[in-house]
Amino acid sequence: MRGLDTAPRDTATALVPNSRPHATVNKRRADSIGPESEGQMSGVIVGIDGSHHSSHALDWAMAEAALRGADLTVMTVNPVTASYWSGQPAPVPGDEHKVEEIRTAAQDAVSKAAAALGSQQPRSVTVVAVSGFPAKTLIDASDGADLLVVGSRGGGGFGSLFLGAISSQVVHHAKCPVVVIPADR
Repeated sequence: MRGLDTAPRDTATALVPNSRPHATVNKRRADSIGPESEGQMSGVIVGIDGSHHSSHALDWAMAEAALRGADLTVMTVNPVTASYWSGQPAPVPGDEHKVEEIRTAAQDAVSKAAAALGSQQPRSVTVVAVSGFPAKTLIDASDGADLLVVGSRGGGGFGSLFLGAISSQVVHHAKCPVVVIPADR
């Protein structure tokens, strides 16, 4: 496992308020910042999966969007398998029901986080639930976003890892700054 002190050159570390460990932050590429992007604020995106880690990411993203006066998009992805032949997502019967299930869970999590936040709220909150590959979906959504927030780990079985597979892929491939919120913040 690569330590934070040996992070690739396109990443940096930043101390997240109210947390002990560091979070990994992917810096925006210099060529994506220019006069044409000034004044445009597409908002904050947070990826959640119902895990304890993602609930901390949602709380942090809601507070950050509120501080910025920004829109917040809460994304949740029903993971699907890849087609053996094409490598594309292979939907199966019941995926539509699962997407509605995770949308409802995400909306409940947003309501809970908004109540805990009090009077200072993001400009707007949109919940998006889709079927697909979680990392690819978040990476694609990062194009044009101001900030992407994820939890350090999802529901995978390797609890000792600092970053899970999804958060690691997002940090390395997102097209905007990424904040990874540790679970024990």
